Formats: sequence, structure tokens, C-alpha cells
Amino acid sequence: MRGVFSHQTRSDRLIVLSSIQVLRGVAAVMVVLFHVLGFQIGAAGVDIFFVISGFIMCYTNREVFGNAGAGVLFLKHRILRIAPLYLLCTAVALWPKVEIKTLVASVFFVPIRSGDGSIHTVLAPGWTLNFEMFFYIVFATGLMLPRKYGLSVIIMTLSVLTLIGLATSPTTAAFLYWTNPLILEFVFGLVIAYAFEIGKTLPPEMGMGMLALGALVLAAFSFSHYHTPNRLDAGYLTIGWGLPAALIVAGAALSDRGALATAQWRFPQLLGDASYSIYLTHLLVLGAVGSFHIPHLGIPTVLAILLVGIGVHFYVERPIGRFLRSRFSTSPQYAQTPA
Repeated sequence: MRGVFSHQTRSDRLIVLSSIQVLRGVAAVMVVLFHVLGFQIGAAGVDIFFVISGFIMCYTNREVFGNAGAGVLFLKHRILRIAPLYLLCTAVALWPKVEIKTLVASVFFVPIRSGDGSIHTVLAPGWTLNFEMFFYIVFATGLMLPRKYGLSVIIMTLSVLTLIGLATSPTTAAFLYWTNPLILEFVFGLVIAYAFEIGKTLPPEMGMGMLALGALVLAAFSFSHYHTPNRLDAGYLTIGWGLPAALIVAGAALSDRGALATAQWRFPQLLGDASYSIYLTHLLVLGAVGSFHIPHLGIPTVLAILLVGIGVHFYVERPIGRFLRSRFSTSPQYAQTPA
């Protein structure tokens, strides 16, 4: 009789990564449902994305800690992977009265306050990419060290920055981001990835139980918040949404049969593949549909957003990626790293 944890085989790992990919698709749909239909729980899709990001970055780069130039190469690939589609969508989102400093800050993923005191990016979803890019910089720094030290440095850095933010309550936009409790969600993903990396798994029923518990807590907390607070000023959401998101990711990742992986789920896998395109384009599509002022278009709008996102993935995101990989050398370890 085996204990709570058991060791994974290589096929188990492939199944679990497939499960994580499905979860990415679920998170993307959650965000779409939040913006189109106002489903409060959908806002937590961002928290799931952050936990998954910590998990994926740690696991896919587990063998390059301490290698010469690993940090620089990691950042190079991340920028080539994230920036092109983001810049393209930002160009589509431009409007005549955009402030130049806001545009420049958006392009370089640096949070600043605009003239009216608000903190925003030209493309609305860009606020989360500001968090992602900061995490990438911290992670790249940790890659310069051997893994047993580098991973600890990354976790300690993000944790200490959070404590500094709680102690000082910064108002400067950049420090409000870089010390925000939201960065702990990347830490949750790193810890899950470490357990996954050393081959620990949970029995399927326990993995599904963790996933279900996370979803239940997330839903209960969401129902208590009828209006979404400003994420930058509501660090407690890291507990209310971040911890349940971590339970969901852990349940999907550590279940030894892949809690969400099944060969029949091809469309959810496709949504996972296209999740970055869906996420960046969904508000652009929503705005275009809304310009027609036709009522009762909620579900058709959701479907249109998903179809456009999938189309952008196949005909824009992937061709750009192939072109850039053919022009810029990247390490094999990074060639297939998801967004």
C-alpha cells in the first residue's frame, strides 16, 4: 500500500503537463467570462495563470540553473515569446489621446502613473505582463546560481519584497507592483514545481479532491465580492484567490494520472495552446462587438472571442514565433517553453 506521495514515471509527467495545459485554457476562458458576462469567479483566472507561470518557468528550466549565460538566454527567449504579440495588440489598442509616457512604459513593461494618477497599460491585460516580466527578471537572477541555491534565492527575494510592501505601503507605481502580495502566487507555483520535479505525486482521488476544494473555496470567496477591487490595492486576494488557485494547480500537477488530462479533451488542449492569444485579444474583440450596441450577445461574444484568439494563435502568434526562432538562436531547453 503506497503512501500519500509516490514517484512519477516519464509518461506520468507528460500526462501532467498536458493537464496543466488544459488548466491554462480554463483560466483563459474564466477571464473571458468575467469581462463578458461579469462572472466574478472568472477574475481569478489571472491568479491561476500566475501560479502556472511559476510552475512552468521552474520546471522547464530545472536543468540550466548555474549554467553560464542561462539567465540572459532565459530573458532573451521570454522577451521573444511574450513581447511581439503584446506589442502588436498594443498597437491595435492605441487611441489618439494616449499619453506618450504610458505608451513607452507599456512597451517596456514598467508600471507608471499616468497624468490622472491611475496605473494602467495601453492594452488593458498588460498589467499582468508587468508582473510576469518582473518575475522573469528575478527568476533569471536565480538561474545564475546552482539550483539548490538559485530556487531559494528566488523564493526568498519575492517573499522579502512582499514583506517590505506590507511594511511600507508604497505608492510609487513600480514599487507597488514589485512588492505586491500577488508576486507570492509565482512562489506557490515554484513550490509545486519543486514537488513535481522530485517526482512526488498524489493518488488520483486526492489530486481531484485538492482541485475541487480549490475551486469550491475560490467560488465561495468570489461570491462574497460582488465588485472586483483594484488588484494592486487588494493584497488579501492573494489569500482569497491565490491560495485556492495554488490548490487547483497542485491538484492538476501532482495527480499521478493528470487530473485534467484526457485524450478526448482536444478542444480544452487547443484553448490552452491559444490561451495567450485569447488573453491578449479578448478585450479588443469585446470592444469591437460592443460598438454595434446589440443586446443579448453575451454567449455569442464569448464564442467569437475564443475563435478569434484561436485564429490569432495559428495565423499570427505561431508564425511570428517560428520566424523569430529562425532569426535568433535560443537554447533547446527554451525552444518549447509555453507563455
